[in-house]
Amino acid sequence: MERSKKQTPRGAHALVFDGAEIGAVVWLSKGFSAEGVVRLHGATIKGDLSCENGTFIGAPIEKPWNEGKKTHIALSMKRARVDGQV
Repeated sequence: MERSKKQTPRGAHALVFDGAEIGAVVWLSKGFSAEGVVRLHGATIKGDLSCENGTFIGAPIEKPWNEGKKTHIALSMKRARVDGQV
């Protein structure tokens, strides 16, 4: 999986699953904790994606649509597909 070269500060990703094909449930819950962005860009999850009671602390990322101001992103799922429940 490839690290993003966009406007994300070094070390801002907690997990990167870009393009991953996961054939089961993904558990980011019940004790899961991430400080930084959890990325699933273009990922396919054949089961459920569970985030219930997980802790996500986003990373500050500068976005052009936000007039150059930083915003915090915790979970990013551009073009991701989840066949089960979210």
